[in-house]
Amino acid sequence: MMKTAALAHADGYDALIRYVRQSGASVEPLDPARERPLRQNVARFRRFLAELLAWPQFRQNILIEMQLMGLPARRQGISEDEAIQSLLIEQHKDIVLGVLGSFTGNITSRQARHILFQIGAEDDVPAARRRWLLPHELVALFDTLRLHVKRDYRRYKAAQTDLFFAHVRMVYDLAAKAGVGPYHFHDAFQEGCVALLHVIDKTADSPCRLSTCAHEWIRGAIKRFQQGERYPVHVPINVISRLGGEFGLERVALDAPPQEIGTALRDAGIEHPAELMTRQELRPLLFQLFECLTDKQRQVIVLRYGLGPDGIEHSLEDAARIIGVSFQEVDRREKRAFERVHSRGSPALLRELALCLT
Repeated sequence: MMKTAALAHADGYDALIRYVRQSGASVEPLDPARERPLRQNVARFRRFLAELLAWPQFRQNILIEMQLMGLPARRQGISEDEAIQSLLIEQHKDIVLGVLGSFTGNITSRQARHILFQIGAEDDVPAARRRWLLPHELVALFDTLRLHVKRDYRRYKAAQTDLFFAHVRMVYDLAAKAGVGPYHFHDAFQEGCVALLHVIDKTADSPCRLSTCAHEWIRGAIKRFQQGERYPVHVPINVISRLGGEFGLERVALDAPPQEIGTALRDAGIEHPAELMTRQELRPLLFQLFECLTDKQRQVIVLRYGLGPDGIEHSLEDAARIIGVSFQEVDRREKRAFERVHSRGSPALLRELALCLT
């Protein structure tokens, strides 16, 4: 069985690699010397867009563009900055291009010099003697920024694609090792791929290898997918880890005997209906029998056999401490209570109690 699963895993990965190669992408692993410049391209483009979106003069135009694009903005528990930062890089790029086309204010010379130096356009830096750009300088700046956004975006996507396909084998292996089953494997693989894309973007500035950063991130995404599939009712992911296996349902074969199905689906914290019904029928019969006992004898029986509201059975020592007598006296009262029930109890009640117990 394990050999068959391993062969299916290998065949599935080979089919994936053939499909990727047909699209013209490379699936060869990257050494650190080749991986580093790709991650630098990703990090550079992210920083470039982040700095443009951080300009206070752009804030109102950014919110307008988000509204026009139908993107969620400020809402309960999430500020405007958090809403902007949570968007995808593609959405950041579209917002920046929209703002550059609709902005009607002005930019300081210091801001312009900083961003132009960052993208290597020193020749376009405006004069430093003025605080604000002149109209023609502002037009030239925005034309330069639009050109760099479009050009660097293509470089970013090329670097992201190379990094993704160089690590797609790891995603496939982690999804296969997670044991999600044949019906959910492709969904788990897609969750891992989305996690890999997030790792490429979020850890571009990290000195660690991408595989090191991505391993736990991908494994966590697949695990959260498994936990989400396990519960038939939606449970928040942050609650699932605290629940553990308490509410998990065990998978049962369709041809399993009814006894096994009942055992698998039964919650250990819930009393069996038959036991509950027996207890509810026994309690009135027992208290009818105890009518022949004295108050002290009845008190001992209730404590010793858990017939009180708390349902706790107490030892001789505990019952003696609660009543305030010695445990020898509790033992004598218990024996006298049974003798009195046997000698003075109604035979009809004793027979009915015996039927309930059987």
